[in-house]
Amino acid sequence: MYWVRELARRYNHSGIEGLGDHRENNPGKEPLLDEVQIAQLLQVIQGPAPDGGLWNGRKVADWMSEVLGYRVWPQRGWEYLKAMEYRLRIPRPENQKADLIEQEEWKKNSPLG
Repeated sequence: MYWVRELARRYNHSGIEGLGDHRENNPGKEPLLDEVQIAQLLQVIQGPAPDGGLWNGRKVADWMSEVLGYRVWPQRGWEYLKAMEYRLRIPRPENQKADLIEQEEWKKNSPLG
């Protein structure tokens, strides 16, 4: 009910222009990392993660927490990874019993090769 009254008040005061939600004038909250910190993060994720595994949202959030001095949730780390178009690169497992010579022969004779 409050919102209807608010819309009526806006319409009476400003006409049709007063009915918009005015989000175009709201730039939103400042990003957590500035441009320099984003460049640092991009360099950091090019190397191995601190535990030697792959970078993920939690590890990026931990790095951001150290840089910013306060706790950053893993979801925010994942959002920054996605924004940087980072992809998890997990190598495909190899068959330990595979015969390498037979595989190369199959590749040579394959209709797809």
